[in-house]
Amino acid sequence: LYELLGWVQEALEGANVPWTLTGGSALGAIRSESILFCDDDIDIAIVGRPNVGKARGALKAIRGAYYQDAGGRKGLPWDRIRHKSSPKAWVDVFLLVEYASLDELRKAVSTKRNGEPQATDEIERATQFCASLPSDAWPLYHFGE
Repeated sequence: LYELLGWVQEALEGANVPWTLTGGSALGAIRSESILFCDDDIDIAIVGRPNVGKARGALKAIRGAYYQDAGGRKGLPWDRIRHKSSPKAWVDVFLLVEYASLDELRKAVSTKRNGEPQATDEIERATQFCASLPSDAWPLYHFGE
Protein backbone atom coordinates (compact mmCIF):
# COMPACT_ATOMS: atom_id res chain seq x y z
CA LEU A 1 0.00 0.00 0.00
CA TYR A 2 2.83 2.42 0.80
CA GLU A 3 4.40 1.87 -2.62
CA LEU A 4 1.05 2.40 -4.36
CA LEU A 5 0.43 5.57 -2.36
CA GLY A 6 3.90 6.80 -3.33
CA TRP A 7 3.13 6.37 -7.04
CA VAL A 8 -0.18 8.18 -6.65
CA GLN A 9 1.43 10.99 -4.66
CA GLU A 10 4.17 11.42 -7.26
CA ALA A 11 1.66 11.48 -10.13
CA LEU A 12 -0.71 13.98 -8.50
CA GLU A 13 2.00 16.29 -7.23
CA GLY A 14 3.72 16.16 -10.63
CA ALA A 15 0.46 17.37 -12.20
CA ASN A 16 -0.06 20.05 -9.50
CA VAL A 17 -3.28 18.41 -8.32
CA PRO A 18 -4.23 19.20 -4.71
CA TRP A 19 -5.26 16.10 -2.78
CA THR A 20 -5.54 14.76 0.75
CA LEU A 21 -5.87 11.49 2.61
CA THR A 22 -9.41 10.81 3.77
CA GLY A 23 -11.47 8.15 5.53
CA GLY A 24 -9.60 5.33 7.21
CA SER A 25 -6.32 6.40 5.64
CA ALA A 26 -6.52 9.80 7.32
CA LEU A 27 -7.56 8.16 10.58
CA GLY A 28 -4.55 5.84 10.44
CA ALA A 29 -2.19 8.71 9.63
CA ILE A 30 -3.44 10.70 12.63
CA ARG A 31 -3.99 7.88 15.11
CA SER A 32 -0.97 5.68 14.48
CA GLU A 33 1.14 7.55 11.91
CA SER A 34 0.63 4.53 9.68
CA ILE A 35 -1.89 2.64 7.61
CA LEU A 36 -4.41 0.96 9.89
CA PHE A 37 -3.52 -2.71 10.40
CA CYS A 38 -6.93 -3.82 9.13
CA ASP A 39 -7.02 -1.52 6.09
CA ASP A 40 -6.74 -3.01 2.61
CA ASP A 41 -6.99 0.21 0.63
CA ILE A 42 -5.97 3.85 0.63
CA ASP A 43 -8.60 6.62 0.55
CA ILE A 44 -7.71 9.93 -1.04
CA ALA A 45 -9.72 12.95 -2.17
CA ILE A 46 -9.00 15.29 -5.04
CA VAL A 47 -9.61 18.86 -3.91
CA GLY A 48 -11.80 20.86 -6.27
CA ARG A 49 -13.87 19.91 -9.29
CA PRO A 50 -11.56 21.89 -11.67
CA ASN A 51 -8.79 19.37 -10.90
CA VAL A 52 -10.73 16.29 -12.02
CA GLY A 53 -9.31 16.15 -15.56
CA LYS A 54 -5.71 16.67 -14.44
CA ALA A 55 -6.09 14.06 -11.69
CA ARG A 56 -7.55 11.43 -14.00
CA GLY A 57 -4.84 12.05 -16.58
CA ALA A 58 -2.06 11.83 -14.01
CA LEU A 59 -3.42 8.66 -12.39
CA LYS A 60 -4.06 6.92 -15.71
CA ALA A 61 -0.45 7.66 -16.71
CA ILE A 62 1.04 5.65 -13.83
CA ARG A 63 2.96 2.84 -15.52
CA GLY A 64 1.47 -0.56 -14.68
CA ALA A 65 -1.67 0.92 -13.19
CA TYR A 66 -5.24 -0.18 -13.77
CA TYR A 67 -7.69 2.69 -13.56
CA GLN A 68 -11.39 2.16 -12.93
CA ASP A 69 -14.13 4.77 -13.17
CA ALA A 70 -16.28 3.72 -10.22
CA GLY A 71 -19.05 6.21 -10.89
CA GLY A 72 -19.06 8.19 -7.64
CA ARG A 73 -22.63 7.26 -6.77
CA LYS A 74 -24.25 6.60 -3.40
CA GLY A 75 -21.09 6.81 -1.34
CA LEU A 76 -18.92 4.88 -3.76
CA PRO A 77 -15.54 6.29 -4.62
CA TRP A 78 -15.31 8.62 -7.55
CA ASP A 79 -12.66 6.37 -9.18
CA ARG A 80 -10.26 3.59 -8.18
CA ILE A 81 -6.71 2.69 -9.10
CA ARG A 82 -4.55 -0.36 -8.45
CA HIS A 83 -1.17 -1.50 -9.69
CA LYS A 84 -0.38 -4.77 -11.45
CA SER A 85 2.30 -5.49 -8.84
CA SER A 86 -0.37 -5.74 -6.13
CA PRO A 87 -3.75 -6.47 -7.71
CA LYS A 88 -5.71 -6.61 -4.44
CA ALA A 89 -4.62 -3.19 -3.17
CA TRP A 90 -6.72 -0.24 -4.31
CA VAL A 91 -6.61 3.50 -3.94
CA ASP A 92 -10.16 4.82 -3.72
CA VAL A 93 -10.37 8.33 -5.15
CA PHE A 94 -13.06 10.72 -3.93
CA LEU A 95 -13.81 14.33 -4.82
CA LEU A 96 -13.96 17.27 -2.42
CA VAL A 97 -16.05 20.12 -3.82
CA GLU A 98 -15.52 23.68 -2.62
CA TYR A 99 -18.50 25.69 -1.41
CA ALA A 100 -17.83 29.41 -0.93
CA SER A 101 -20.80 30.04 1.36
CA LEU A 102 -23.67 28.43 3.23
CA ASP A 103 -26.04 29.58 0.49
CA GLU A 104 -23.94 27.80 -2.13
CA LEU A 105 -23.95 24.58 -0.08
CA ARG A 106 -27.71 24.81 0.42
CA LYS A 107 -28.17 25.25 -3.32
CA ALA A 108 -26.01 22.17 -3.99
CA VAL A 109 -28.17 19.95 -1.74
CA SER A 110 -31.49 21.45 -2.84
CA THR A 111 -31.96 19.00 -5.73
CA LYS A 112 -32.24 15.22 -5.42
CA ARG A 113 -30.30 12.91 -7.73
CA ASN A 114 -33.49 12.33 -9.72
CA GLY A 115 -33.78 16.08 -10.41
CA GLU A 116 -36.70 16.65 -8.03
CA PRO A 117 -36.45 19.45 -5.47
CA GLN A 118 -35.33 18.47 -1.99
CA ALA A 119 -37.71 19.21 0.89
CA THR A 120 -36.78 22.37 2.81
CA ASP A 121 -36.48 20.47 6.11
CA GLU A 122 -34.01 18.05 4.48
CA ILE A 123 -31.90 20.93 3.17
CA GLU A 124 -31.81 22.45 6.65
CA ARG A 125 -31.00 19.09 8.25
CA ALA A 126 -28.18 18.48 5.78
CA THR A 127 -26.62 21.90 6.38
CA GLN A 128 -27.43 22.48 10.05
CA PHE A 129 -23.89 21.94 11.32
CA CYS A 130 -22.47 24.31 8.72
CA ALA A 131 -25.01 27.01 9.55
CA SER A 132 -23.23 27.75 12.82
CA LEU A 133 -19.82 28.25 11.20
CA PRO A 134 -18.44 31.78 11.28
CA SER A 135 -18.11 33.50 7.92
CA ASP A 136 -14.31 33.20 8.01
CA ALA A 137 -14.61 29.38 8.15
CA TRP A 138 -15.58 29.35 4.48
CA PRO A 139 -14.81 28.02 1.95
CA LEU A 140 -15.94 24.61 3.09
CA TYR A 141 -15.12 21.37 1.28
CA HIS A 142 -17.57 18.50 1.10
CA PHE A 143 -17.61 15.21 -0.78
CA GLY A 144 -19.22 15.57 -4.17
CA GLU A 145 -19.93 13.72 -7.37
